[in-house]
Amino acid sequence: MPTPESASAHKDRRVAAGHDLESVAAHCARRGFNPEVVADREEALQRIRELIPAGSDVTNGSSVTLREIGLMAELESSRHWRWRRAEIYATKEPEKRVELRRWATTADYMVGSVNALAATGEAVCLDAGGTRVGGYAYGAGKVIWVVGRNKITPTLAEAIDRVRTHVFPLEDQRMRRDMGQPAFAGKLLLVEHEPLPDRIKLILVDEDLGY
Repeated sequence: MPTPESASAHKDRRVAAGHDLESVAAHCARRGFNPEVVADREEALQRIRELIPAGSDVTNGSSVTLREIGLMAELESSRHWRWRRAEIYATKEPEKRVELRRWATTADYMVGSVNALAATGEAVCLDAGGTRVGGYAYGAGKVIWVVGRNKITPTLAEAIDRVRTHVFPLEDQRMRRDMGQPAFAGKLLLVEHEPLPDRIKLILVDEDLGY
C-alpha cells in the first residue's frame, strides 16, 4: 500500500504530465520570467554555467533541486564564482551571520527553485526567515530558477495548496531528520510578474526534481 508521501508524489507527476512545458513556458514568458525548456538535470546545470559569468557574486536559496542537479557541489568547490554563503558558514558570531545573510540576498546572481509553478505562469515559494524570497523578490541582481516538471499545477490556487499540503510536510520531515528541528513557514511569496527585463531566468526541466 502506498504511503501518503508516495501517493502525493504520484499525484504530482500525474498532474504535471497533463501540461505541455512549452505552453507553460509561454505563459511564464508573458510574466517576464524568460523561460526555456531543457531535457534533464545535466542540461540545466550546463545552462547555469553558461548564464553566470566567471567572477560573479553568487548566492543560492536552500533547494533540494540544486543538490539534485549538482549545483551545490559546484558552488561549494567553485573557483569561478564568489559564493557568498561560504562567508556566512565561516562566521560564528550570530549577529554577523544575520548581517551576512542580508548581504547575500543582494548578490549578482541568486540561484534556486520555487515550490510550485502554476501552468498559468505564477510562481509560489515558501520560506522561513525570508532570505530566499527577499532575494527573489528584489534583492538579487539576477535570479535563476530551476524548476522540475513535478512542480507544475493547473492553477494558482492549486500551486498554493501544493506548497502547504505537499511541500511543507516533506520539508518538515527533512528538517527534523537533517537538522533536528521542525520546519517553519514564515513567508509565502507569490511572483505574478517581473518588471525588470532579463532579471529572472526560468529553466524548466522535463524531469522530476525536488519536491
